[in-house]
This record gives sequence, structure tokens and C-alpha cells, in this order.
Amino acid sequence: QTAIEAVTLFVEVTLVLILGAFMGADLTSSLMVYPLIFVSILALSLGASMFLCALVVFLSDLSYIWGLFCRVLFFLTPVFFSVEVAGEGFARQVLELNPLTRLISLSREALLYGGAVGPGDIGLAMIGPLAVLIFGSVVFRSVRPKIADYI
Repeated sequence: QTAIEAVTLFVEVTLVLILGAFMGADLTSSLMVYPLIFVSILALSLGASMFLCALVVFLSDLSYIWGLFCRVLFFLTPVFFSVEVAGEGFARQVLELNPLTRLISLSREALLYGGAVGPGDIGLAMIGPLAVLIFGSVVFRSVRPKIADYI
């Protein structure tokens, strides 16, 4: 499933780039950083998938909780709004804890605005997805021998 979503995301981004080129968007060198953002999104997805695969065997009702979590995550991810809308208070801090926030902000900057994206920004954006990937991998590897007993 993660591989299918990766291909879908790649096709969607390619279509956005083609459409942007036809509309006269300035496709600058900051666009070259998007593969790192893409890999970070894949790492986040893979880590969450491994974590869920490990736990759903033991907790069959986890799918309901995960659905609720994804709904909350949707509203706490700045897809349709900018992070600046949240101001400088508690809401901003909650948004900053979301690993998707930095990835989406960098994607916007690289794909839509053509602004400069520095290596420090990319490094900070990759910390969250890397942590989720490591955590998901550790959890999955620790329960993998027990999965056959529960299936």
C-alpha cells in the first residue's frame, strides 16, 4: 500500500510541475530539493505503516482509533492554510510538533513559490519522519516473532 501511495504522489507532483510549467511558473533550483522531501514523506508513511502492522495484529480495534487519529491529524496539518495563521501561541506549538507541517511548508516553498530552501530547513524537516521510521521499525522487529502466534 505504501508503494502504491508513493507512485500516486509522484504522478501527482509531476502533473503539478507540468501544469506549473504551462502556466509560466518559475521552476528554480529549489525544486531540486523536492526529492528529499519526497523521501521524507515516504519514510514517515513507511514508519507509521510498520508501527500499525505490528500493533493491529494484537489490537484488532486499532483501526477505529487510527481513523480518529487521522481525522485529528488532518485538521492539525497545514494543508489548506499556512502555519502563520495559527499565530505564536499554543496552536502554533501543536502545529510545529506535527512532522507533516515542515514537509508541507517546504513542499509549498519548493514547488509553488520557488523560494530558497536551505539544507538546515531540510534537515529539520527530516528529523520527524526519520524518528517515526526508526520507531516503527523497532516496534515491528520486536513483535515480528510473535505475530504468527496471533494470526
